Amino acid sequence: MPRAQLLVGTQLALAAPEGAGSVRPVLAERFAMMAEASGLAIAQIDQRVLDLALAAVAEAERRLDAQSRRIVYLESLSVTDELTQVRNRRGFHGELERALAEAARTRKGGVMLLIDLDGFKAINDTHGHAAGDFVLQTVAGWLDGHVRPGDTVARIGGDEFAVLMPAAGSDNGNARAVELDRQLNRLTARWGRRRLKIRGSVGTATFAPGDSADDVLARADLTMYEKKRSRGVRALRLVN
Repeated sequence: MPRAQLLVGTQLALAAPEGAGSVRPVLAERFAMMAEASGLAIAQIDQRVLDLALAAVAEAERRLDAQSRRIVYLESLSVTDELTQVRNRRGFHGELERALAEAARTRKGGVMLLIDLDGFKAINDTHGHAAGDFVLQTVAGWLDGHVRPGDTVARIGGDEFAVLMPAAGSDNGNARAVELDRQLNRLTARWGRRRLKIRGSVGTATFAPGDSADDVLARADLTMYEKKRSRGVRALRLVN
């Protein structure tokens, strides 16, 4: 190994910032051994060369950090609804699977809500799709602001939302579902000079250890459909 390269490697390893992690002690040990075997003194290294080497390491770490953040961002896009910025169907299904796995481990279940907006097509037809998009964003933002930090809000269809309440007892979860239903159906969205009424049918399903995601979704869909029918609202079934 050339003298300059050996000295740079030795001093670089010893002076590397803490962010270098486990690489620093390994490099330090190896270069120190080689330096000792070659009879070279670390102090002989030119400071300018060392500064350049350290700058190169810092730049490499910066690029790696930026790349890591980019990967996290791209992964988040795959589970986030672009319009409302809450979870999409894929993201919600992943959260539900994790909640069911946790329920099996802790023997504590939870509650899921399925919300289908009533009369949403009429909003699109009367006021345009921009108004419909605004209503969806309003509902998503409102739901996200009325759940616990550990809960998950998702848009899983065109005008369908879901709320996951893990580790919520059936009594507490159902009581919260009733309150969300009541408040949601009092909500309005201001569009220009108009206030658009927001109405929705809310279905609920409790889940326990041993349940599957498909079973929980089917039960929530059934209660949502029954709620619509009791109100005289036509609905398409989410699950056949």
